Amino acid sequence: MQEVKENVEFLFLEYPRKTDVSKIVNDILEVDADLIAISDYSWNHKKICDTLNILSVEGKLPKILIGGPNCSGKQGEEILEKYPIVSCLVEGEGEPAFADICLALVQDKELFINSRNCVFKDINGQIVRPNIGHRIELLDDVPSPYISGIIKPRPSPVFYETNRGCPYRCSFCYWGNGNSKVYRMSLERVREEMEFFAKNRVRAFWLADANFGIFPSDAEIAEIIVDVNKQNGLPFKSVGVNWAKNSSDRILEIASIFQKGGISCATTIALQTVTTKAEEFSKRYSMSPYKFMNLLRSADKRNIDTYTDIIIGLPGESLEDFLNGIYIVTSSLVPSLKIHQLVLIPGTEFYDKKEQLGLLTTADVVTEPVPDAEKSDYYDCTVMSNPLLKVEDMKSGRYFMGIVHFLHNHNLGQMTNHFLSKYDITNKEVFLFMNDVLQNDELLSSNENYQDFLFELKKIFKYFIDKFGVDDNQYMMTISHSIWFKTNQKTGLKENNTPILKAFIHDFYTALCEKYDCCRSQEEKLLLHEIIEYNLLIAPKPSWKPKDSYEFQYNVHEICSDLKNTVLNTTDLLEGKKNTKSGNITPWVDLPKIIAKETKKLMSNSYLESKHYTISYVVKNPWGIPPSKENIDWLLNSKSKHCVVHPLVSKIT
Repeated sequence: MQEVKENVEFLFLEYPRKTDVSKIVNDILEVDADLIAISDYSWNHKKICDTLNILSVEGKLPKILIGGPNCSGKQGEEILEKYPIVSCLVEGEGEPAFADICLALVQDKELFINSRNCVFKDINGQIVRPNIGHRIELLDDVPSPYISGIIKPRPSPVFYETNRGCPYRCSFCYWGNGNSKVYRMSLERVREEMEFFAKNRVRAFWLADANFGIFPSDAEIAEIIVDVNKQNGLPFKSVGVNWAKNSSDRILEIASIFQKGGISCATTIALQTVTTKAEEFSKRYSMSPYKFMNLLRSADKRNIDTYTDIIIGLPGESLEDFLNGIYIVTSSLVPSLKIHQLVLIPGTEFYDKKEQLGLLTTADVVTEPVPDAEKSDYYDCTVMSNPLLKVEDMKSGRYFMGIVHFLHNHNLGQMTNHFLSKYDITNKEVFLFMNDVLQNDELLSSNENYQDFLFELKKIFKYFIDKFGVDDNQYMMTISHSIWFKTNQKTGLKENNTPILKAFIHDFYTALCEKYDCCRSQEEKLLLHEIIEYNLLIAPKPSWKPKDSYEFQYNVHEICSDLKNTVLNTTDLLEGKKNTKSGNITPWVDLPKIIAKETKKLMSNSYLESKHYTISYVVKNPWGIPPSKENIDWLLNSKSKHCVVHPLVSKIT
């Protein structure tokens, strides 16, 4: 609006997260503005509250407007009640509200009464919402904050949305709350901004749509990004995506477009839970195992990175339910399983029904303070308990988050675990035994080579389990770092930890087999040893230098390839839709049984004997430069970082 441009001066203040509150307060007072507008999100909410507490004791203040997801619903009303210095909240999209408020400011009118999407107190002190629910139907109407210079296209990743809204109403998510209709940006606008990013040498993006891939034309957006990248010397290296919740072949198609264009991208095959009652509470229903396995198989054929998510703490799910979900999902050979604690986001159904659902958060149960520098962005609203999952259960669940990350996500035991199906040992037994090792100092205590490593690993697990509210990302990255690196006590430099890790993994699986009284013959022990060796060879190992060749007595490369294909091809044995003869689709609980049955059938003595001959492999490790501690887990999802094994020579003996 020209009238606003000519008469309103805007000053943008942004601060690093660690900025002291006193500086923010001083800046607000020194600016002497007519209006202070603040964006309130979970990661900065506490700092905003601290700022408001200090401003509340000051004298004359400007009008304060707060917007963002944290201002919606119940929490928004609590902000207005607790902080009288807050004049108004914006509930919903901020652009319509801010345009109206700025125009009213120029025209010297009441700022909020006639402005869209504004929540405030009327003359009687009652909270009112007289003009709520306005949406921007064409995102092109909002000038680009990047091209206009309001937001700098640095540092990476740049957060970028091509649409707004979400058709789903998941109880734990804010996106679909009042925004069920999805409005979009034109392809022309996308290209214009992508060309701007390319010229400014942006390296990474995060496509922040709620469901990228939900529309057929999202593939066109991927094509535009790839085309602009090629025309400008390939500045774009990677893209993160909030993929469509109902995963489909379209997301694999889009991931292939990025991959062929030289832009790395991992795809989410979304789950959240496989517990029926938790699905009902969450209003978030998982795809069938048939569809899940079909997508995994298709992604593997296209060499596309995939992962899935599971939430712990959902109403309707106990610790046993959650652990069973882990065993079920990891049996599928999904490359990575990311586990998140449930967070109560303001404006969501779970947040508003916290007491009714019997949910307790970190703020309700923490007795020992956590240093601010270690707190998660969602510290106060991270769920620690529900009626079926108590605080001690959450501790156990957090232990298993680390175990899954250690053994499964780092691919230290995926193939070994499936091989052990031959002896009726499942992922469940493997994970439970790892839990025993971490909590029992007597187990695996004989080998001095890895005692320091094991001690450090136990210390990491214990710290993060005992310290409620410490950032889970830090938990996972600290585990990752301890897996691959050790610190030289004399020089203080980090060194490769692979030899120590190998010794531990071998002893771990040997002790597991002793517990279950299997792999007793020399040939069985040899084969187990070689399967473990191969599994460790293919795991992503930063800065590890392979030998010229590796000799095996079994063709473990073919064995593990056949194992993998057997798991992924269980799709053909699953019921994919309701059938009058067979009843409902195959339930999730049956998936591990079907996979175990097929892998056990494959691992017959005659099959293994046919693979018993001397063979040598050459191994290529593409991950030559060790990543920083902060980046190590981002790189885990990239297949280009996994070691590649090729047969060198073979000889029948």
